[in-house]
Amino acid sequence: MPASPQSVRETLRCWFERHADDLFVFIHQRIGRADVSEDLVQETFVAAARWLEKGEPVETPMALLQTIARRRLVDYFRNERRRENAIAELNKVKHCEFSQSLNDPDLLRCDPEHLRSAIDRCVQQLSPTMRQVFRLRVIQQCEPKEVADLLDINQNSVAARLYRARMAVRDCLKRTFEDESPRSTTDNS
Repeated sequence: MPASPQSVRETLRCWFERHADDLFVFIHQRIGRADVSEDLVQETFVAAARWLEKGEPVETPMALLQTIARRRLVDYFRNERRRENAIAELNKVKHCEFSQSLNDPDLLRCDPEHLRSAIDRCVQQLSPTMRQVFRLRVIQQCEPKEVADLLDINQNSVAARLYRARMAVRDCLKRTFEDESPRSTTDNS
């Protein structure tokens, strides 16, 4: 039977007071970055709250918290590796160019700093709701259900808004880099 919100809050508060510092040390020893460790501690307690809401018994809270933290660490390292691989790929290219095929995985190759600032400008042009969905799904890599819960919308709306946001960002980037590319100066008159 699901636990009451009040009992979940109280249990979580108690666990946080008792175990947050130890959990921080546990994570920090593996990562070595205080800012990321703090974020992962928070994510661990959010996941623990979800566990408690199910009403499942927990005999040893620290064991549960460490198990959740390990999973968060795996996710962190997996995402970090993807990010590093993407940056390494982008660093190989010193200029921007578009492929004509939308199925080409190398649709856009660009200097990383130039690309990052172009993406930021394009994301800023999105409507607030599309920008939220884009940031949560693409940048923070939240699951669709998590985005839907955070924004209090259904998962189909998340998918539709994400699609529209991606298309808008793609079109914006295309315009940005087409404007920067040298144009033909031939005159047809």
